[in-house]
Amino acid sequence: MNEAGQVRYTDGEYVLTVVPGRDKVDGNPDPATYQKDKEPELAPYRSSTWASGGDVKTTKVGSQLRVTGRYTWIDGNGRSVVARNFVVALGGSYHVVMVTGPQDGEGKVTEVFEKATGSYKSGG
Repeated sequence: MNEAGQVRYTDGEYVLTVVPGRDKVDGNPDPATYQKDKEPELAPYRSSTWASGGDVKTTKVGSQLRVTGRYTWIDGNGRSVVARNFVVALGGSYHVVMVTGPQDGEGKVTEVFEKATGSYKSGG
């Protein structure tokens, strides 16, 4: 766990970031608003001079609200980055799983993202 409350796994230009409940839910859980406006892991997307987002989907699994999204931006090195992002509210906190990589490697980003989010649970 780093100082930002993240667990990061890196393979070259690809990064899997897991945030196991760092940020508390304030009021009713709203993972979509958290992802769009507050999630620190998406700050580079929000601050980029060129960025796009889409494929944002909210689903309910049992009593859990989950949101996923796809984001692209130009990073500080001029590299086009793609991210797949997942947020769920569990136990009063937001949990994040995000996979980033080069835009031309989007297939690998999606593959890792689907494996990571398909098995994600708090504490596991």
